Amino acid sequence: MPAENYTPQEQKILENATKITDTEIDLSQTNVDDELLKKLLVEKGSALQSLKLGRCSNLTEAGFMEIAKQCPNLKVLHLDECHNVTDQAVKEIAQRCPELQELDISFCRKITDEAVKAVVERCSKLEALYLDGCSNLTDEAVKAIAQRCPKLERLDLSRCKKISNEEVQKFAAERSSVEITFKKALTEEQRALMQKILEQAPYEKKASIEYLLAKNSPPAEEPSVVVALPSASASASERDPLAARTASR
Repeated sequence: MPAENYTPQEQKILENATKITDTEIDLSQTNVDDELLKKLLVEKGSALQSLKLGRCSNLTEAGFMEIAKQCPNLKVLHLDECHNVTDQAVKEIAQRCPELQELDISFCRKITDEAVKAVVERCSKLEALYLDGCSNLTDEAVKAIAQRCPKLERLDLSRCKKISNEEVQKFAAERSSVEITFKKALTEEQRALMQKILEQAPYEKKASIEYLLAKNSPPAEEPSVVVALPSASASASERDPLAARTASR
């Protein structure tokens, strides 16, 4: 990457990147913005196969559209906790990135069934789809996934509070080869207990407990809804989805 192409501030962000090669970029949890992302994507072009931008809150729809424009051969895309991800952005990415095998849009709370339908219709090579915390998804999204994605191996529907146990169980019965994670959000009582534990926890433990509390919180404008665990796939429903997602990536 020619240094003269980047401002001092951009160079500092790039220094904090987890990984940047000709085929892989991991800028998760950095301050990358649309302009810097565009520079990188134009430079890497069609060679890029893996792009991880989890928790990059400065990115907007313009940056996501640039992914669709510049990365036709992308196989892995992580946009988890990028809160500006919209249905339109996901649709455009699905349309122009048909090689996608792994997509993580967990906790992108603006996403609806329409985005998921676009992905499963156009990305036939998809093997892993992470939708944890996408609270607007309904049973229609699960039905669409069940009808498509012949190569799907992993599906995370945790904390999708509008998705029913019955639809997940039906999916598990029809697609028994798919590893499904469907964890419920914490109840108010469980959150209160964790808060007490947090107050008494040693300093080195506080960050991980705070992270779990944040992950299991509903959006501020939405009420807390508890979703029971499905019984169709005990091994998938019993494990911690955060640990599972980390291990599988």
